[in-house]
Amino acid sequence: MKCLILAAGKGTRLSDKGLPKPLVSVLGKPLIERVILTAKASGITSFLVVTGFKGEEVRAFLDLLQERENISIAHVINEKWDKENGVSVLCAEEHVQGPFLLTMCDHLLPQSAFEGMLKIDLNNDEVALLVDRDLSKFAHSDLEEATKVLVREGKVVQIGKDLSEYNGIDTGLFLCGESIFEALKKAQSDGDTTLSAGIRLLASEGRVRAVDGPGGPWFDIDDNRSIEKAEQQ
Repeated sequence: MKCLILAAGKGTRLSDKGLPKPLVSVLGKPLIERVILTAKASGITSFLVVTGFKGEEVRAFLDLLQERENISIAHVINEKWDKENGVSVLCAEEHVQGPFLLTMCDHLLPQSAFEGMLKIDLNNDEVALLVDRDLSKFAHSDLEEATKVLVREGKVVQIGKDLSEYNGIDTGLFLCGESIFEALKKAQSDGDTTLSAGIRLLASEGRVRAVDGPGGPWFDIDDNRSIEKAEQQ
């Protein structure tokens, strides 16, 4: 199975590091290397990475990583990297077939998260989202910025940053059928280029499974504070 990694954004709150966000280091290793090595440990050896801001630097690094780790890393360039992440997913449409894993270069998840998602038998018109249901461990400031989900009877029924009613947090790890692309196109035609907008459309049709996880600590690396928190673990 292929793993699609979104790595096109600028990461403005980490711009003081002088590096593209995927290459910002956590405990001596770039974010994207950590994501890829964790996925590799779960058995994944084929990756597709969408790059954008300072993409040449990221691609050069990944080419070296590919040789060193004996894995396949292909590239897709998102020229509209300043748009929301749904645009990056659509850039990959011609390069993946469902089902495929989708994750973010700045979400550090445990190996068990990937292993659990790989066990799912997914229909091509579905998406599965790994959801963290343990809200007690999130600081108020983290909850404010997180993408929230409302889960009922094993299905995601609502997703977004501004939900008033929610019982889980989007971890940024998905198992996708090819229906994700049509949903994203529909969302973009309605003026919303976020990945969540496409997921929301599928959820309205009962096609987004909620998978409880991730089975260990995970971190959404957005700023220096989140790096410090991850390194303390």
